[in-house]
Amino acid sequence: MDHPSVLAAALLVAGVVVLAVGLRGPEGPRTLDERVDAVASTIRCPVCQNLSVADSPSRLAAGMRTEIARDLRAGKSPSEIRAELAAAYGEWILQAPPKEGIGLVAWLAPALLLLGGAV
Repeated sequence: MDHPSVLAAALLVAGVVVLAVGLRGPEGPRTLDERVDAVASTIRCPVCQNLSVADSPSRLAAGMRTEIARDLRAGKSPSEIRAELAAAYGEWILQAPPKEGIGLVAWLAPALLLLGGAV
């Protein structure tokens, strides 16, 4: 086997591993505060739009964190909470594109470009 083939195979394996880890994501938060922070960090603050709800010092963000905690205690999933906020404020409130539909392209494009470059 020549060196370019070995390099291409190694890059392909690395790309698949990175993609698998990226889609799986990190281990989820355990405490309510960690869960609130995890959801709030994915929502853009409507007042200070360059910060997440988790990082914003605004009163609106504090109220949103309280609502997120209440919704989590009520059994709502993080994706349900994000969907409700996106319905109320618009998709721009989400810090990252959704991992479905056209938003999936934003998540897969880097790995596909890396694999295409390796080939």
